[in-house]
Amino acid sequence: LDVYRLSYFNLSLQYTYSLAEGTGSSTASSQTAIFRNQNFEAPKVIAPLDFDQRHTAVVNVDFTIPKGELGFLENFNANALISLASGRPYTPLNFFDILSATSGGPSTTGYVNSRYAPGTFRVDLKVEKGFNLGNSMAITPYVWVENLFDTDNAINVYRSTGSPYTTNYLNTVDAQATIANQTNPEAYVQDYMSLERDPDFFGIPRLIKLGLKINFSSANL
Repeated sequence: LDVYRLSYFNLSLQYTYSLAEGTGSSTASSQTAIFRNQNFEAPKVIAPLDFDQRHTAVVNVDFTIPKGELGFLENFNANALISLASGRPYTPLNFFDILSATSGGPSTTGYVNSRYAPGTFRVDLKVEKGFNLGNSMAITPYVWVENLFDTDNAINVYRSTGSPYTTNYLNTVDAQATIANQTNPEAYVQDYMSLERDPDFFGIPRLIKLGLKINFSSANL
């Protein structure tokens, strides 16, 4: 949906509904299943693929005051880009130890890609104001804020919890035994929790950019 020149506003809305299902997300995704099957057969049951993202939407709102209108506010522009998406699927596990990666081999607690990670929401905003200097030069200072509301957007989760913050391994019987054998149990727990907070599991935090555009052209007049 596109709406142009509604007063000083332009609006664009895009929405996609998509289903991605199959027997394997990649050429190697069934390798473990084939190895474990007695007849070395590949799975034949349809399941959501790793990149199955059901809902995505992008809204772009643009506010522009052209040259010669509203006095000092002429050549002003504000643009907001709003994007949201549903989470992608994962196969749940009964536990996950971040130190050993598997700790002996966790078991699945549900079917392949039977659960979904949280969705994401992000707003980017860019505001600029143009000024003409002389007959052939214009400058446009701007501020560009990505992830305006500093939203914690999880792009990955621990399969044992469905959360990007914790594996919950510290609450298992094996972990409690390991903690009890430590010289400094509290320090061990704090270090483990620090490892769980992986910045790669999240999108960008709020990012503010300041800039200045300079144009040399008679078209600026």
